[in-house]
Amino acid sequence: MKPTELSIGNLVMYNGKVVKVEQITKHKIGYHTKPNETRMNYARLCEIEPIPITEELLTKIGFILPEHKEFYIMCCINGKDNSIRLTKYFNLWNAEIFASHPEVVMLECTILGLRFVHELQNAYYLITGKELEIKI
Repeated sequence: MKPTELSIGNLVMYNGKVVKVEQITKHKIGYHTKPNETRMNYARLCEIEPIPITEELLTKIGFILPEHKEFYIMCCINGKDNSIRLTKYFNLWNAEIFASHPEVVMLECTILGLRFVHELQNAYYLITGKELEIKI
């Protein structure tokens, strides 16, 4: 992975475990192994992998999978002001993100071609200005 693909707070895989990116350098990421840990651990960028967006993962996060599966539409409401609707075409996910802003009644943005959790997290933050809290 490249450092430009990542943001603080993104979830990635390292040594078969999900880790949250706490620091990003040119060649490494920093992460904690336990909550409230002060010592930073590091992994080389070449050692981390993105987490693919899967139906199983999305249901764990809180997305609702409809019974019909001609094409996949999943919906997750994160709080009262923001929501995400995901649609799957082939192996790519398209995200429609709806966000409430003080200056605008409702802002809608479509992000095409997502494959990984960190891409979904980055898109959500870009539109809403808030982190997409994911517990895996």
